[in-house]
Amino acid sequence: MHFTLTSSAVRNTIFTNEDGQAVYIANTPGKMGSRVTTISKARPTEKKSSMRDEFESIAEIEWHFFSSSIFRMNGQEIRTKEFIPSSGLQGRKRTFTGPDGKSYKWVLNFSSVTLELADGSQTNLANFKRPGCFGVKSDAVLQISPAVYHMVDLIIITFIYIEKLRRDKENATRNAAIAAAVS
Repeated sequence: MHFTLTSSAVRNTIFTNEDGQAVYIANTPGKMGSRVTTISKARPTEKKSSMRDEFESIAEIEWHFFSSSIFRMNGQEIRTKEFIPSSGLQGRKRTFTGPDGKSYKWVLNFSSVTLELADGSQTNLANFKRPGCFGVKSDAVLQISPAVYHMVDLIIITFIYIEKLRRDKENATRNAAIAAAVS
């Protein structure tokens, strides 16, 4: 499965499939105060005359700066530190349990994120390719293995959270390097 993102700002983007059809939308309104990202999924419409896609909310992420952010999905509310805790050097790994009872691990690299089975096999199940690097124009793309199609919604939800964290770490590193160069 191959999703192209309309923006690399994952909290405000549309995930389109290979046919260009919008499948998921992430929307985070406002600029100040409490920020909540709503993730919506296209749903089949019974109106054949309707040319508009219909979407339904499948999850929310309430972003917190000084405390654990909160996932709301399937009628439940769970803190990120409980659902997808950090591990590894500088918290660059986040592990969660899928609906199949298996453990999965997002790995935050400097310029990418990948999803693996958390069994030591390093089986790559999803990866994100950022838009153009080094002046080469390309789209932001999330590729998902058929082995995890049964939990695509959960992968999209956790990906948005993880990529936002990775980007925050990248920005902090860049800002620290600039500050060091200036002083």
